[in-house]
Amino acid sequence: MANHYPIPAESLSNALLISNQCSSRQESDAIADSILVDFKNNESTLDKESRRNALVGILQDYLDLAPDEASGILQHAGMKDNLDDISSSSSNDSHEETTQQEAPDNGVDDDIDDGELIGEGECELCERQMRLTRHHLIPKSTHSRIEPKLVRAATAMNKGDLERAERILGHGLEHFASDLDMEKSSIRRILEQTCDICRPCHSAIHKTHDNMTLALEYNTVDQLLQDEQIYKFCKWASKQKPGKYAMNR
Repeated sequence: MANHYPIPAESLSNALLISNQCSSRQESDAIADSILVDFKNNESTLDKESRRNALVGILQDYLDLAPDEASGILQHAGMKDNLDDISSSSSNDSHEETTQQEAPDNGVDDDIDDGELIGEGECELCERQMRLTRHHLIPKSTHSRIEPKLVRAATAMNKGDLERAERILGHGLEHFASDLDMEKSSIRRILEQTCDICRPCHSAIHKTHDNMTLALEYNTVDQLLQDEQIYKFCKWASKQKPGKYAMNR
């Protein structure tokens, strides 16, 4: 999918792997996405001369690199000296592609607003002390499909039929049955459950599973950490410096 980033996320991910900054594709994909999202969020405030330095600085922060190391990785990923030329080209490519076909829904964009920084504290996944984002454990894009199940299960629970309620909810959601009653607030509480996590972990989650899979199978912090890929990423992240997202910066 075309984007407005200065370099393709896949190219940056490949460069991170080749330079041995990441030990798996899962890690490199998540870090590459996070770096490019950070750059795009700050790009509008930068002049032409500052844009390359900003991207180098973000990479330094994430991986604790020297400036020449960060520059080398970006050059290997195909970043040119003039980021203006690349952004213009990416924008044109993106416009051309979207006129030909609608971009597929990979289930990530709906939860991207949750990625806004909300404060500081301990990430519930990698346990680093840093600035945090909020992740909806049942992503908002799935609520229209999950809520009817909860309503039907609540009706069953109101009749004292726990077995039927669990059957309606199905595997992955059945543990919510005992929390349901006929009050709408019980359903909203389930749909609005969140966890506070750092942006790299947030990106890793959405790189690993689509939103419906997250809603049905990974709707608690414990379940997220039971996924092998997510667990490996969080274990790796726990050993990295917070960089850009360090507290009190």
